[in-house]
Amino acid sequence: MILSHFRTCSEPLVLRRDGMPAHWSDEALHRAAFASDPELYTLCAFLEGIQQCQQSRILLLLLTESRRDLTPALRAHQEAISLFLLSTLPVELVLNVFLAVRRARANHRHTTRAILSYLLQHPEFEALVCARPRAVRDCLEHALGKSRARYFGYHAPRRGQDTCTPSVLRRVGRSESEIRRLLLLLYFGEKRRDAPRTDAAKPVREIVAADVMTPLLLQFYRVGTSRDLVEQLEASIVALSSRLPELTGKIALILDASASMRGSGAHPFAPIALAVAFERILAVKCPDLRPFTIGGFGSPPAPEGPTDFGRALIDALEGEPELIVFVTDGYENLDEGDAARILATLRTLGLTVPIVCCRIETDENGFGYNRQSGNDVPEFPLRNEFDFDVAVQILDLLVAPQAARERIVNALRARQARWEEETYAWTVAS
Repeated sequence: MILSHFRTCSEPLVLRRDGMPAHWSDEALHRAAFASDPELYTLCAFLEGIQQCQQSRILLLLLTESRRDLTPALRAHQEAISLFLLSTLPVELVLNVFLAVRRARANHRHTTRAILSYLLQHPEFEALVCARPRAVRDCLEHALGKSRARYFGYHAPRRGQDTCTPSVLRRVGRSESEIRRLLLLLYFGEKRRDAPRTDAAKPVREIVAADVMTPLLLQFYRVGTSRDLVEQLEASIVALSSRLPELTGKIALILDASASMRGSGAHPFAPIALAVAFERILAVKCPDLRPFTIGGFGSPPAPEGPTDFGRALIDALEGEPELIVFVTDGYENLDEGDAARILATLRTLGLTVPIVCCRIETDENGFGYNRQSGNDVPEFPLRNEFDFDVAVQILDLLVAPQAARERIVNALRARQARWEEETYAWTVAS
Protein backbone atom coordinates (compact mmCIF):
# COMPACT_ATOMS: atom_id res chain seq x y z
CA MET A 1 0.00 0.00 0.00
CA ILE A 2 2.99 2.31 0.14
CA LEU A 3 2.55 3.14 -3.55
CA SER A 4 -0.78 4.74 -2.71
CA HIS A 5 0.65 6.31 0.46
CA PHE A 6 3.35 8.09 -1.56
CA ARG A 7 0.70 9.85 -3.65
CA THR A 8 -1.83 10.70 -0.95
CA CYS A 9 0.07 11.54 2.25
CA SER A 10 1.23 15.18 2.31
CA GLU A 11 2.23 15.44 5.98
CA PRO A 12 5.43 17.51 6.18
CA LEU A 13 8.67 16.46 7.81
CA VAL A 14 8.59 18.29 11.15
CA LEU A 15 11.71 19.69 12.84
CA ARG A 16 10.90 20.94 16.31
CA ARG A 17 12.93 23.57 18.14
CA ASP A 18 13.90 21.23 20.97
CA GLY A 19 16.73 19.74 18.91
CA MET A 20 15.19 16.27 18.86
CA PRO A 21 15.24 14.09 15.71
CA ALA A 22 12.79 14.89 12.94
CA HIS A 23 9.20 13.77 13.41
CA TRP A 24 7.40 11.88 10.67
CA SER A 25 4.48 9.65 11.57
CA ASP A 26 5.06 7.25 8.67
CA GLU A 27 8.72 6.60 9.54
CA ALA A 28 8.08 2.94 10.37
CA LEU A 29 6.34 2.41 7.04
CA HIS A 30 9.24 3.95 5.11
CA ARG A 31 11.93 2.05 7.01
CA ALA A 32 10.11 -1.26 6.57
CA ALA A 33 9.76 -0.68 2.81
CA PHE A 34 13.39 0.39 2.52
CA ALA A 35 14.60 -2.67 4.41
CA SER A 36 12.46 -5.16 2.47
CA ASP A 37 13.18 -3.90 -1.07
CA PRO A 38 15.71 -1.02 -1.29
CA GLU A 39 15.70 -0.86 -5.09
CA LEU A 40 11.93 -0.62 -5.51
CA TYR A 41 11.60 1.76 -2.57
CA THR A 42 14.15 4.24 -3.91
CA LEU A 43 12.79 4.00 -7.46
CA CYS A 44 9.45 5.17 -6.08
CA ALA A 45 11.01 8.64 -6.11
CA PHE A 46 10.05 8.60 -9.82
CA LEU A 47 6.47 7.47 -9.11
CA GLU A 48 3.97 9.56 -11.02
CA GLY A 49 2.13 11.89 -8.67
CA ILE A 50 4.34 11.27 -5.62
CA GLN A 51 4.18 14.01 -2.99
CA GLN A 52 7.35 16.05 -2.58
CA CYS A 53 7.26 15.50 1.18
CA GLN A 54 7.43 11.77 0.51
CA GLN A 55 10.39 12.29 -1.81
CA SER A 56 12.12 14.17 1.01
CA ARG A 57 11.64 11.15 3.28
CA ILE A 58 13.28 8.92 0.66
CA LEU A 59 16.20 11.35 0.47
CA LEU A 60 16.49 11.36 4.26
CA LEU A 61 16.81 7.58 4.40
CA LEU A 62 19.31 7.57 1.53
CA LEU A 63 21.51 10.04 3.39
CA THR A 64 21.22 8.52 6.87
CA GLU A 65 21.59 4.83 6.01
CA SER A 66 25.03 3.28 5.57
CA ARG A 67 26.08 1.90 2.19
CA ARG A 68 29.01 -0.12 3.48
CA ASP A 69 27.50 -3.56 2.80
CA LEU A 70 25.81 -2.72 -0.51
CA THR A 71 26.87 -4.12 -3.85
CA PRO A 72 28.52 -1.66 -6.26
CA ALA A 73 25.42 -1.73 -8.49
CA LEU A 74 23.03 -0.92 -5.65
CA ARG A 75 25.38 1.76 -4.33
CA ALA A 76 25.47 3.41 -7.75
CA HIS A 77 21.71 3.15 -7.99
CA GLN A 78 21.18 4.90 -4.66
CA GLU A 79 23.70 7.57 -5.67
CA ALA A 80 21.67 8.26 -8.83
CA ILE A 81 18.41 8.52 -6.88
CA SER A 82 20.05 10.92 -4.43
CA LEU A 83 21.23 13.05 -7.34
CA PHE A 84 17.72 13.18 -8.77
CA LEU A 85 16.16 14.22 -5.47
CA LEU A 86 18.82 16.82 -4.71
CA SER A 87 18.41 18.31 -8.18
CA THR A 88 14.63 18.48 -8.25
CA LEU A 89 13.30 19.01 -4.73
CA PRO A 90 12.70 22.60 -3.57
CA VAL A 91 15.63 23.96 -1.61
CA GLU A 92 13.53 24.42 1.53
CA LEU A 93 12.79 20.69 1.63
CA VAL A 94 16.42 19.78 0.96
CA LEU A 95 17.65 22.02 3.78
CA ASN A 96 15.12 20.46 6.15
CA VAL A 97 16.41 17.02 5.16
CA PHE A 98 20.01 18.14 5.80
CA LEU A 99 19.02 19.48 9.22
CA ALA A 100 17.24 16.20 9.98
CA VAL A 101 20.41 14.34 8.96
CA ARG A 102 22.37 16.57 11.34
CA ARG A 103 20.03 15.78 14.20
CA ALA A 104 20.28 12.08 13.42
CA ARG A 105 24.10 12.47 13.66
CA ALA A 106 24.54 10.71 10.32
CA ASN A 107 27.96 11.48 8.90
CA HIS A 108 28.66 8.80 6.31
CA ARG A 109 31.04 9.57 3.49
CA HIS A 110 28.27 9.78 0.90
CA THR A 111 26.27 12.01 3.25
CA THR A 112 29.17 14.46 3.61
CA ARG A 113 29.75 14.58 -0.13
CA ALA A 114 26.06 15.13 -0.87
CA ILE A 115 25.70 18.04 1.58
CA LEU A 116 28.91 19.80 0.56
CA SER A 117 28.24 19.32 -3.16
CA TYR A 118 24.70 20.64 -2.85
CA LEU A 119 25.61 23.73 -0.83
CA LEU A 120 28.80 24.77 -2.59
CA GLN A 121 27.51 24.06 -6.11
CA HIS A 122 24.08 25.62 -5.66
CA PRO A 123 23.57 28.17 -8.46
CA GLU A 124 21.81 30.54 -6.02
CA PHE A 125 24.18 30.16 -3.11
CA GLU A 126 24.24 33.90 -2.34
CA ALA A 127 20.45 34.14 -2.16
CA LEU A 128 20.36 30.95 -0.11
CA VAL A 129 22.81 32.39 2.42
CA CYS A 130 20.77 35.59 2.66
CA ALA A 131 17.53 33.66 3.14
CA ARG A 132 18.65 31.00 5.62
CA PRO A 133 22.21 31.69 6.78
CA ARG A 134 21.97 29.72 10.01
CA ALA A 135 20.57 26.62 8.34
CA VAL A 136 23.24 26.67 5.63
CA ARG A 137 25.98 27.16 8.22
CA ASP A 138 24.68 24.33 10.43
CA CYS A 139 24.51 21.94 7.47
CA LEU A 140 28.00 22.87 6.27
CA GLU A 141 29.50 22.51 9.76
CA HIS A 142 27.85 19.12 10.19
CA ALA A 143 29.30 17.81 6.93
CA LEU A 144 32.75 19.34 7.31
CA GLY A 145 33.01 19.25 11.09
CA LYS A 146 32.26 22.30 13.23
CA SER A 147 35.86 23.03 14.27
CA ARG A 148 37.33 22.62 10.79
CA ALA A 149 34.52 24.55 9.09
CA ARG A 150 34.83 27.50 11.49
CA TYR A 151 38.59 27.53 11.24
CA PHE A 152 38.71 27.66 7.42
CA GLY A 153 35.60 29.81 7.13
CA TYR A 154 36.01 32.26 10.01
CA HIS A 155 39.14 32.14 12.16
CA ALA A 156 41.78 31.76 9.45
CA PRO A 157 40.44 34.58 7.21
CA ARG A 158 39.99 36.87 10.21
CA ARG A 159 43.66 36.34 11.18
CA GLY A 160 44.82 36.81 7.62
CA GLN A 161 46.15 33.27 7.33
CA ASP A 162 46.32 31.72 3.87
CA THR A 163 45.63 28.05 4.56
CA CYS A 164 45.16 25.20 2.13
CA THR A 165 41.52 24.24 1.50
CA PRO A 166 40.61 20.78 2.85
CA SER A 167 40.66 18.05 0.24
CA VAL A 168 37.00 17.15 0.91
CA LEU A 169 36.04 20.64 -0.25
CA ARG A 170 38.22 20.50 -3.33
CA ARG A 171 36.36 17.37 -4.48
CA VAL A 172 33.06 19.22 -4.93
CA GLY A 173 34.21 20.60 -8.27
CA ARG A 174 34.90 24.28 -7.49
CA SER A 175 38.24 26.05 -7.43
CA GLU A 176 39.90 26.92 -4.12
CA SER A 177 39.40 30.63 -4.70
CA GLU A 178 35.71 30.13 -5.36
CA ILE A 179 35.30 27.98 -2.23
CA ARG A 180 37.05 30.65 -0.13
CA ARG A 181 34.73 33.29 -1.55
CA LEU A 182 31.64 31.25 -0.65
CA LEU A 183 32.92 30.58 2.88
CA LEU A 184 33.66 34.28 3.37
CA LEU A 185 30.16 35.10 2.19
CA LEU A 186 28.68 32.56 4.60
CA TYR A 187 30.61 33.68 7.68
CA PHE A 188 31.15 37.39 6.97
CA GLY A 189 28.50 38.29 4.42
CA GLU A 190 25.57 40.56 5.16
CA LYS A 191 22.55 38.62 6.45
CA ARG A 192 19.43 40.41 5.26
CA ARG A 193 16.19 39.25 6.85
CA ASP A 194 14.14 40.43 3.89
CA ALA A 195 16.12 38.46 1.33
CA PRO A 196 13.93 36.39 -0.98
CA ARG A 197 13.98 32.64 -0.72
CA THR A 198 15.00 30.55 -3.65
CA ASP A 199 13.83 27.18 -4.88
CA ALA A 200 15.86 24.60 -6.75
CA ALA A 201 14.56 23.34 -10.05
CA LYS A 202 11.34 21.48 -9.48
CA PRO A 203 10.76 18.07 -11.01
CA VAL A 204 9.18 17.94 -14.41
CA ARG A 205 5.92 16.08 -14.01
CA GLU A 206 3.91 14.56 -16.77
CA ILE A 207 0.58 16.19 -17.58
CA VAL A 208 -2.15 13.86 -16.40
CA ALA A 209 -5.41 13.82 -18.31
CA ALA A 210 -8.61 14.53 -16.44
CA ASP A 211 -11.21 11.87 -15.73
CA VAL A 212 -12.67 10.47 -18.94
CA MET A 213 -15.04 7.71 -17.77
CA THR A 214 -16.50 9.19 -14.60
CA PRO A 215 -18.10 12.26 -16.28
CA LEU A 216 -19.81 9.98 -18.79
CA LEU A 217 -21.17 7.76 -16.01
CA LEU A 218 -22.30 10.84 -14.10
CA GLN A 219 -24.21 11.92 -17.18
CA PHE A 220 -25.82 8.48 -17.31
CA TYR A 221 -26.91 8.64 -13.67
CA ARG A 222 -28.09 12.27 -13.74
CA VAL A 223 -29.59 12.60 -17.24
CA GLY A 224 -29.97 9.20 -18.85
CA THR A 225 -28.36 7.15 -21.57
CA SER A 226 -28.07 7.43 -25.33
CA ARG A 227 -26.27 5.66 -28.15
CA ASP A 228 -23.59 8.35 -28.33
CA LEU A 229 -23.04 8.12 -24.58
CA VAL A 230 -22.58 4.33 -24.75
CA GLU A 231 -20.10 4.67 -27.64
CA GLN A 232 -18.12 7.35 -25.80
CA LEU A 233 -18.08 5.21 -22.67
CA GLU A 234 -16.75 2.18 -24.53
CA ALA A 235 -14.07 4.29 -26.20
CA SER A 236 -13.01 5.77 -22.84
CA ILE A 237 -12.70 2.28 -21.35
CA VAL A 238 -10.34 1.26 -24.16
CA ALA A 239 -8.29 4.46 -23.85
CA LEU A 240 -7.97 4.29 -20.07
CA SER A 241 -7.23 0.56 -19.86
CA SER A 242 -4.56 0.64 -22.57
CA ARG A 243 -1.93 2.09 -20.20
CA LEU A 244 -2.64 -0.30 -17.31
CA PRO A 245 -1.04 -3.73 -16.76
CA GLU A 246 -2.89 -6.99 -17.20
CA LEU A 247 -4.07 -8.75 -14.05
CA THR A 248 -3.65 -12.51 -13.84
CA GLY A 249 -5.36 -14.80 -11.39
CA LYS A 250 -8.91 -15.12 -10.10
CA ILE A 251 -10.15 -11.90 -8.50
CA ALA A 252 -13.48 -11.39 -6.76
CA LEU A 253 -14.69 -7.78 -6.90
CA ILE A 254 -17.33 -6.70 -4.38
CA LEU A 255 -18.90 -3.47 -5.65
CA ASP A 256 -20.82 -1.39 -3.12
CA ALA A 257 -23.93 0.05 -4.82
CA SER A 258 -25.86 0.80 -1.63
CA ALA A 259 -27.68 4.06 -0.94
CA SER A 260 -24.64 5.72 0.63
CA MET A 261 -22.80 5.50 -2.71
CA ARG A 262 -25.12 8.17 -4.11
CA GLY A 263 -22.90 10.78 -2.49
CA SER A 264 -23.60 14.29 -1.28
CA GLY A 265 -26.02 16.87 -2.55
CA ALA A 266 -23.21 18.93 -4.06
CA HIS A 267 -21.83 15.96 -5.99
CA PRO A 268 -24.64 13.45 -6.52
CA PHE A 269 -23.67 10.01 -7.88
CA ALA A 270 -19.94 10.83 -7.81
CA PRO A 271 -18.99 7.82 -5.59
CA ILE A 272 -20.95 5.23 -7.57
CA ALA A 273 -19.71 6.65 -10.89
CA LEU A 274 -16.06 6.34 -9.83
CA ALA A 275 -16.64 2.86 -8.40
CA VAL A 276 -18.34 1.62 -11.58
CA ALA A 277 -15.55 3.12 -13.70
CA PHE A 278 -12.98 1.17 -11.69
CA GLU A 279 -15.07 -2.02 -11.97
CA ARG A 280 -15.30 -1.62 -15.77
CA ILE A 281 -11.53 -1.17 -16.04
CA LEU A 282 -10.85 -4.27 -13.94
CA ALA A 283 -13.28 -6.26 -16.10
CA VAL A 284 -11.12 -5.42 -19.12
CA LYS A 285 -7.72 -5.96 -17.47
CA CYS A 286 -8.60 -9.14 -15.53
CA PRO A 287 -9.97 -12.00 -17.68
CA ASP A 288 -10.93 -14.02 -14.57
CA LEU A 289 -12.86 -11.33 -12.67
CA ARG A 290 -15.97 -12.32 -10.70
CA PRO A 291 -18.04 -9.25 -9.77
CA PHE A 292 -20.47 -9.13 -6.83
CA THR A 293 -22.78 -6.18 -6.22
CA ILE A 294 -24.12 -5.02 -2.85
CA GLY A 295 -27.48 -3.29 -3.22
CA GLY A 296 -28.38 -1.27 -6.28
CA PHE A 297 -30.37 -2.20 -9.35
CA GLY A 298 -29.85 -2.04 -13.10
CA SER A 299 -26.66 -1.86 -15.13
CA PRO A 300 -24.70 0.11 -14.26
CA PRO A 301 -26.23 -0.21 -10.81
CA ALA A 302 -28.14 2.70 -9.37
CA PRO A 303 -27.31 3.18 -5.66
CA GLU A 304 -30.07 1.83 -3.46
CA GLY A 305 -30.53 -0.32 -0.38
CA PRO A 306 -28.37 -1.26 2.60
CA THR A 307 -24.74 -2.39 2.71
CA ASP A 308 -24.20 -6.02 3.67
CA PHE A 309 -20.48 -6.74 3.44
CA GLY A 310 -20.71 -10.03 5.33
CA ARG A 311 -23.00 -11.87 2.92
CA ALA A 312 -21.11 -10.62 -0.13
CA LEU A 313 -17.85 -11.81 1.43
CA ILE A 314 -19.22 -15.32 1.96
CA ASP A 315 -20.54 -15.44 -1.61
CA ALA A 316 -17.18 -14.33 -2.98
CA LEU A 317 -15.26 -16.96 -1.00
CA GLU A 318 -17.36 -19.75 -2.50
CA GLY A 319 -15.59 -19.20 -5.84
CA GLU A 320 -12.15 -19.76 -4.23
CA PRO A 321 -10.62 -16.50 -5.50
CA GLU A 322 -6.95 -15.59 -5.22
CA LEU A 323 -7.83 -12.02 -4.18
CA ILE A 324 -10.93 -10.24 -2.88
CA VAL A 325 -11.36 -6.53 -3.60
CA PHE A 326 -13.94 -4.31 -1.87
CA VAL A 327 -14.86 -1.11 -3.72
CA THR A 328 -16.86 0.97 -1.26
CA ASP A 329 -17.19 4.27 0.56
CA GLY A 330 -16.71 2.39 3.84
CA TYR A 331 -20.22 2.57 5.26
CA GLU A 332 -21.78 -0.65 6.54
CA ASN A 333 -25.35 0.32 7.34
CA LEU A 334 -26.82 -3.16 7.80
CA ASP A 335 -25.72 -4.77 11.08
CA GLU A 336 -22.55 -2.66 11.32
CA GLY A 337 -19.49 -4.69 12.23
CA ASP A 338 -20.93 -7.95 10.90
CA ALA A 339 -18.32 -8.21 8.14
CA ALA A 340 -15.51 -7.70 10.65
CA ARG A 341 -16.84 -10.50 12.86
CA ILE A 342 -17.26 -12.84 9.88
CA LEU A 343 -13.76 -12.03 8.68
CA ALA A 344 -12.27 -12.63 12.13
CA THR A 345 -14.02 -16.01 12.32
CA LEU A 346 -12.83 -17.02 8.86
CA ARG A 347 -9.26 -16.10 9.74
CA THR A 348 -9.37 -18.27 12.83
CA LEU A 349 -10.50 -21.09 10.53
CA GLY A 350 -7.45 -20.62 8.31
CA LEU A 351 -8.55 -18.07 5.69
CA THR A 352 -5.46 -17.11 3.65
CA VAL A 353 -7.04 -15.24 0.73
CA PRO A 354 -5.73 -11.64 0.66
CA ILE A 355 -8.47 -9.01 1.00
CA VAL A 356 -8.07 -5.35 0.12
CA CYS A 357 -10.43 -2.38 0.20
CA CYS A 358 -10.50 0.40 -2.42
CA ARG A 359 -12.14 3.22 -0.47
CA ILE A 360 -14.02 5.76 -2.57
CA GLU A 361 -13.21 9.36 -1.58
CA THR A 362 -14.78 11.74 -4.05
CA ASP A 363 -15.70 14.80 -1.98
CA GLU A 364 -13.98 16.22 1.08
CA ASN A 365 -17.28 17.59 2.32
CA GLY A 366 -19.36 14.78 0.94
CA PHE A 367 -21.15 11.85 2.50
CA GLY A 368 -18.79 9.07 3.44
CA TYR A 369 -15.51 10.93 2.92
CA ASN A 370 -12.57 9.35 4.74
CA ARG A 371 -14.79 6.80 6.44
CA GLN A 372 -12.92 3.72 7.63
CA SER A 373 -14.52 0.46 6.60
CA GLY A 374 -13.96 -1.22 9.94
CA ASN A 375 -13.29 -4.57 8.30
CA ASP A 376 -9.66 -4.79 9.45
CA VAL A 377 -8.34 -5.06 5.88
CA PRO A 378 -5.69 -2.99 4.08
CA GLU A 379 -7.15 0.10 2.43
CA PHE A 380 -6.10 2.63 -0.17
CA PRO A 381 -8.15 5.55 -1.51
CA LEU A 382 -9.67 6.11 -4.93
CA ARG A 383 -10.30 9.82 -5.43
CA ASN A 384 -10.30 9.98 -9.23
CA GLU A 385 -9.24 8.01 -12.28
CA PHE A 386 -5.67 9.19 -11.76
CA ASP A 387 -5.54 6.69 -8.85
CA PHE A 388 -6.47 3.72 -11.05
CA ASP A 389 -2.87 3.23 -12.16
CA VAL A 390 -1.51 2.69 -8.65
CA ALA A 391 -4.61 0.72 -7.63
CA VAL A 392 -4.09 -1.79 -10.44
CA GLN A 393 -0.38 -2.02 -9.59
CA ILE A 394 -1.26 -2.82 -5.97
CA LEU A 395 -3.69 -5.53 -7.03
CA ASP A 396 -1.09 -6.89 -9.44
CA LEU A 397 1.45 -7.09 -6.60
CA LEU A 398 -1.03 -8.99 -4.44
CA VAL A 399 -1.92 -11.53 -7.14
CA ALA A 400 1.49 -12.01 -8.83
CA PRO A 401 4.13 -10.36 -6.61
CA GLN A 402 7.32 -11.20 -8.51
CA ALA A 403 6.09 -10.48 -12.04
CA ALA A 404 4.35 -7.28 -10.91
CA ARG A 405 7.47 -6.07 -9.14
CA GLU A 406 9.52 -6.50 -12.31
CA ARG A 407 6.96 -4.53 -14.34
CA ILE A 408 6.89 -1.68 -11.82
CA VAL A 409 10.67 -1.56 -11.52
CA ASN A 410 11.09 -1.47 -15.31
CA ALA A 411 8.55 1.34 -15.64
CA LEU A 412 10.25 3.41 -12.94
CA ARG A 413 13.67 2.75 -14.48
CA ALA A 414 12.33 4.06 -17.78
CA ARG A 415 11.20 7.26 -16.05
CA GLN A 416 14.63 7.56 -14.46
CA ALA A 417 16.31 7.13 -17.85
CA ARG A 418 14.11 9.86 -19.37
CA TRP A 419 15.04 12.22 -16.54
CA GLU A 420 18.75 11.52 -16.99
CA GLU A 421 18.48 12.22 -20.72
CA GLU A 422 16.29 15.31 -20.59
CA THR A 423 17.29 17.10 -17.37
CA TYR A 424 20.59 18.72 -16.59
CA ALA A 425 21.59 18.18 -12.97
CA TRP A 426 23.45 21.19 -11.55
CA THR A 427 24.58 19.29 -8.47
CA VAL A 428 26.56 16.10 -8.04
CA ALA A 429 26.51 13.72 -5.10
CA SER A 430 29.87 12.10 -5.74
